[in-house]
Amino acid sequence: MNTAILVGVCIVATRLDYCNGLLYDTSNCNLDKLQRIQNLLTRTVANVSWSNNATVVTRCLHWLPIRQRTQFKMELLGFKAKQSLLPPYLQYILSSHHPTRQLRSSSAHQFFKPAVNSNFAFRAVSVSVPSVWNLPNPPHFIDSSASFKSQLMTTLFLSAYGST
Repeated sequence: MNTAILVGVCIVATRLDYCNGLLYDTSNCNLDKLQRIQNLLTRTVANVSWSNNATVVTRCLHWLPIRQRTQFKMELLGFKAKQSLLPPYLQYILSSHHPTRQLRSSSAHQFFKPAVNSNFAFRAVSVSVPSVWNLPNPPHFIDSSASFKSQLMTTLFLSAYGST
């Protein structure tokens, strides 16, 4: 089964993750199509019948659903921008928010979110990363990339599947 998981992740799951940052805030119809592909991959990798619930099997494999995978990508981009781990052109796009007066949220390490007029522009990196990053109580105050990824994965996993 470990070989099947490796092949499934290397061939199919990487294709699901490719440019999934562009899928942030897209229609549920598009995300549902990708979720069906992930469910098919889950059943194939785990070698279970079609009557089994794919969500349960996906949880057992410790895979995030498509919606949480896109949120993970956006949060990780935000973390890398704050840690100066991104190329300069992305650093320039994702600028920090500096309030004009001293507020309690001044130390929250938030990004500036530009105002946009269309749904298509809302999915731009300069808008989508601040939309996800500026939410309350994310695991932003972690120094290492590995521990940030781990804590973020745990948070998104619990939000997708619950604590039990």
